[in-house]
Amino acid sequence: MDPAMLERGAACDRGDARACSDLGDALLGAGDGPRSTEAYTKSCKGRGFKEAGLDDCVDRLRSRRGAPPLHPQGSQPLDERTRILVEWGFIGLLGGGPPGGFGLGASSGADAGIPDKPLPPGVRPRIQVGKLSGTDPLIAQALTKAVFALEPEIAACYARGLGRRQTLRGRIGTSLLIDRLGEALMSRNSGSDLSDSDVVVCVVQALGRLRLDPPPAELTSVLLPLQLSPS
Repeated sequence: MDPAMLERGAACDRGDARACSDLGDALLGAGDGPRSTEAYTKSCKGRGFKEAGLDDCVDRLRSRRGAPPLHPQGSQPLDERTRILVEWGFIGLLGGGPPGGFGLGASSGADAGIPDKPLPPGVRPRIQVGKLSGTDPLIAQALTKAVFALEPEIAACYARGLGRRQTLRGRIGTSLLIDRLGEALMSRNSGSDLSDSDVVVCVVQALGRLRLDPPPAELTSVLLPLQLSPS
């Protein structure tokens, strides 16, 4: 085993959930399926998933590497937290997703924000974070900071829509599942009224890459509303 993998293994044994997922990625890439599953399972436990949600979490981490799911849906009884996540639509969507966008933190949108045509002079994307109702104030503050860090990506997504229609405006609601590492492990469209579905998908995927600092103390579901308008 190469030194980098040994280092990840040691960090994983010390309880570093991110190191465990990195180790799982490396082992999966090396063709060691059983040990990658073991590493992903440790990562999921560190991220705050309970026993009934571990299989789904492992399959989602595998899917970031293009690997198929290992577990049939509905193979485990649901605890209360997992039942809520199912109702929210976060669990049980492997192989698909709701209309308007569903993503994982590892999804890529590097070219998604290239406008179809140049924006007219004076037209610029304007992005505002809406009211975060029922959200812990510390988490709300961390979310706002995380959105600010992703603003170039979000603006690029919106710019593409503005290039098609310069009056495009509306709300994009994104439900996020944030683990104890502060990573948005899952994201989905939730109550958006922006008429350009490509922009909605692009923004939801971009928000799936956010990280909260400080991270929440436990697995947390939040609804993040963004208001987009041309300035």
